[in-house]
Amino acid sequence: MTAIDRNLLENYALLTEARRLKKAGFIRPERFVEIKSNLEVPKTQESWLVRAGFFLLGILLYLSIHGLLALFVVPISLAVGIEDNIQMILLALIGLALTEVLVRQNYYRFGLDGAFIFCSQLAVYAAVGTLTESAPGVFLAMAVFGRVGCMRYVSVFLAVISVIGISGFFASLIIEYEIIPTAFLPFVMFLIAVGLFFASRKMSEDKSLFLYADAIFAVRIFAYILGYLSLNYLVVRQLSEVLMDVHVGPGQDIPLAIVFYAATVTMPILYLIYGIRKRDRALFNIGILAAAFSIFTIRFYNSILPIEIALTIGGILLFGATYFFIRKIRENDTGLTFKPDRYTDSEALALAQAAIVNSHSHIRTVTTPDSSMPYGGGGFSGGGAGESY
Repeated sequence: MTAIDRNLLENYALLTEARRLKKAGFIRPERFVEIKSNLEVPKTQESWLVRAGFFLLGILLYLSIHGLLALFVVPISLAVGIEDNIQMILLALIGLALTEVLVRQNYYRFGLDGAFIFCSQLAVYAAVGTLTESAPGVFLAMAVFGRVGCMRYVSVFLAVISVIGISGFFASLIIEYEIIPTAFLPFVMFLIAVGLFFASRKMSEDKSLFLYADAIFAVRIFAYILGYLSLNYLVVRQLSEVLMDVHVGPGQDIPLAIVFYAATVTMPILYLIYGIRKRDRALFNIGILAAAFSIFTIRFYNSILPIEIALTIGGILLFGATYFFIRKIRENDTGLTFKPDRYTDSEALALAQAAIVNSHSHIRTVTTPDSSMPYGGGGFSGGGAGESY
């Protein structure tokens, strides 16, 4: 159940889609004004700059509450012998209460609500950490409170917090309590990424969760990134040296190195192919970044060619791949396509067109001025021949 009126959230989603359609030219501006006037939406702030200002104001307000609370609670706790974590618990409770009050006033993506959600969540996790003094407890709180908060406040930030909590909970159990050998940590993280991917895809098919489309999209992006980094050779090797105290000497390598090398090379390719087939632009972009990081990973440990030869070969391969992908997607009408995207901000192109038109409008055609001197007919010192001799 959302803290904000669901009807207002649905109207906000409709208005956001109408704004996209107007920007793409599918809806006339006067029609958009009519739609906007007929929809009641939450108290929101469309300007990112103004929203950032309110966010900073909310953080300062929360810090002032923290200071005022410390001024009265700390002396009392010292006098009666109560532990210091009571202050963090009270701060978390106050933060949750203020967040609930602010959101119930139908503030959504206004800036202040985001600041209170952010600060209250930090206070909750700090309070859990002081009580449990264990990393799994904090990550479990992140997973639970993040999911509950995401469902209640329709927050993308809390969705990311929740999936970080899920991943961190299992990772901390393996690292601290060694419920399974630490060598299996990369594969466990990969399985979690696969699970999050299928869960996000299942949720995206549920039409009743359309209000959480941005949060579900963020979970899917997190799954893509976690799936790649969990099997990347550089990441696995660095974590092996830190967590397992593995020292790789000359001529040696980490266990199952061939598996991680193969994943480092093949996963970006699979991301690119799957992104093109499913017309998933986010996965395609992540595949490009993953390919760049894979090249960096391989060259970090294996500098086979000089840098100038490697750059030349890389440029040739990049040109070939670009040509192949352009031919592959140039006829697509949706998803990944080489055709102009009507939803893309074309202000830069419009400004360039206006500048070109404006520059041509100042060009004056050079014309020959009229002269009072007649030419032809022999009228001026034999300037030409007439009909008479």
